[in-house]
Amino acid sequence: MADAPTFETLNLAPELLAGLRRKGFKTPTPIQALVIPEVPKGRDLIVQAQTGSGKTLAFGLPLLQREPVDERAPSSLIVAPTRELAKQIRAELVSVTGTLPRKIVVASGGESIDKQIDQLKRGAHVLVGTPGRLVDLMERGALNLKHVQVLVLDEADEILAKGFEQELNKLVERMPQVSQTLLFSATMPAAVQRLADATLRKPQRIKVAAAPETPTEIDHFVLEVAEDTQVEALAAWLKRERPFMTLVFCRTRAETEWLADELGKRGFENEYLSGELSQAKRSRILEGFRSGDLPLLIATDLAARGIDVPGVTHVVNFSVPSTLETYVHRTGRTGRAGRKGIALTLATPGERHRVQAIRTIVKLMAWGGLRVEGLPKSTPRKTAIVSKFAPRATTRKPTGTSRTETPKTGPGKAGPGKAGLAKPGAAKAGPAKAGPARAGHAKSGPARSGPSQSGPGRSGPGRSGPSRGGPGKGKPSGPSKR
Repeated sequence: MADAPTFETLNLAPELLAGLRRKGFKTPTPIQALVIPEVPKGRDLIVQAQTGSGKTLAFGLPLLQREPVDERAPSSLIVAPTRELAKQIRAELVSVTGTLPRKIVVASGGESIDKQIDQLKRGAHVLVGTPGRLVDLMERGALNLKHVQVLVLDEADEILAKGFEQELNKLVERMPQVSQTLLFSATMPAAVQRLADATLRKPQRIKVAAAPETPTEIDHFVLEVAEDTQVEALAAWLKRERPFMTLVFCRTRAETEWLADELGKRGFENEYLSGELSQAKRSRILEGFRSGDLPLLIATDLAARGIDVPGVTHVVNFSVPSTLETYVHRTGRTGRAGRKGIALTLATPGERHRVQAIRTIVKLMAWGGLRVEGLPKSTPRKTAIVSKFAPRATTRKPTGTSRTETPKTGPGKAGPGKAGLAKPGAAKAGPAKAGPARAGHAKSGPARSGPSQSGPGRSGPGRSGPSRGGPGKGKPSGPSKR
């Protein structure tokens, strides 16, 4: 049996090996072991890999190994779907470059374009950027792509999902010297395959595993709830479990904003990620979540792309993901670096077929209201606080036709319907009576102080001030309707 590969056996430059040792990396991940030896051969590649698989260094190390063609113009271009991912790619490459003389520049939206033009004038060997900003720089005459030899499309499925196909075509037209294209994608829908057919030449396909896999450190649970009681179920679970750092996934932006409103009215401090937020607000929210000051972050798959927060203790699917790949991608945000993680999926009776599909790849246990040990817990607090990460409007209407609720008739009303949870078969679905604080009061929900890593004086969930949705605000319908 052949010995497992090491970074030393991959013929990397001494400076890169030293950088890897400084980071504590001893052996390549499976995707790195497969991709790094293939890139120098010059053949186009299609690589199907999930976030967290080590794909950034899989394509990044060979790019850093290449000798620059021109000292001022980039010879390698990495295209990413979001500014956060672009920045993370650059940071990862810089961290292993060491004394190797390589200039790595980011060109993405949300930052000063004049500053980026100045950086490009000083030279860039490897350029990392988002499609819109790259085209903008190119049309201003500030970006020269004539010397680009290697093009990397990272998370190509999300690039296309954001509607950047036209921008990609413009970029490819201005890169006549490209001799190699590397396409990385978590999924391979028809749109990505069409892009590959139009851009790549006889590509080699690489995939680490035939089926989606999840880290063994994650425990997977499902909580079956009655139709239209998902919010009450989630609020009851949050109150009972008191998770330390939770990432909640929704299907649509409208559902994300609506859920943030509903949980805020129930006393849970939270923020949501949306493409409509300014870069300054988005950065404040992400910094608060990374530092542990913000306990609850709500996002769609697209808005959460490129966010790497190792300390996430819990991931919640507000509804069952439509594909196994999406489930693996979401739940893989917890249980990282050997830490324990919890993945909880809320499922209505009509989603049982999707739950059965998930059971084919993970051991999925019914949530029975048991407290999960081994993870940091929040500490309840009596005083509500107003979020300091991003100012909120007092009202917000979800896009599309909404499903209205019965209007509240007084300050003590918690909305229509009982907060009970449905019983999934013989197993008990969860804490049916552990309802949250009533909406309309300044009383906080399960606020938290967190463990010592959160710093002194750390506070958590709870919110006062006007609610964002207002009485009678309905849940958005459309794709998010369950």
